[in-house]
Amino acid sequence: RSYPWGLQLLLFFLMIFTIGMLGLSIVYAYLAKFTVFNYEQLAAGIDEHSPIGLINTSLVVQAILSVSIFLVPALIFSYLSHPKPGEYLGLRAPGKKIQFLLVILLMLGAMPVLQMIEGLMSQINFGAKLKAEQAANDNMMNAFLNIPTFAAFLKAFLVMAIIPALGEEMFFRGILLRFAKKKTRTMVIPILFVAAFFAYVH
Repeated sequence: RSYPWGLQLLLFFLMIFTIGMLGLSIVYAYLAKFTVFNYEQLAAGIDEHSPIGLINTSLVVQAILSVSIFLVPALIFSYLSHPKPGEYLGLRAPGKKIQFLLVILLMLGAMPVLQMIEGLMSQINFGAKLKAEQAANDNMMNAFLNIPTFAAFLKAFLVMAIIPALGEEMFFRGILLRFAKKKTRTMVIPILFVAAFFAYVH
């Protein structure tokens, strides 16, 4: 808690690397003991025509990696950095119950704008490599959304929406935004920096 800013940031990234490698080791152990698939098959990509077992395995792997890279490092670092980890991460209950409704309305209202931005971004040529990676990601999302049962939908929703949202919110807004804010007097530059880094990671 008393370490200087730069050393804390270095320790945070070392923690991400260490726990991320642990998560990758868990993935390899899971694939070896509980499935008939290997990492190379997952890395080759999946689509809606892939075997359901491979799609389910990919979902589990996504969950493990998301938790080990974003969620766990943020939680451990906040615990080590502040006597009140929730306060450090900026977690607090809404002041009024109507804020729950306002958040939902805001999300629904933002959807057309976000889809328009996505359409504009798709017109930009980022090169063949990124285009191929985006196509592979789209195929994977289509495979996850090719859902035969409600239970499978809940599992996909948990892995694709809930776990990443929690982990990335704590990682980017809870930790990185706090680090960026320490070096500036306004919130504009930290918000733009963290938003750009968030976009780059994705």
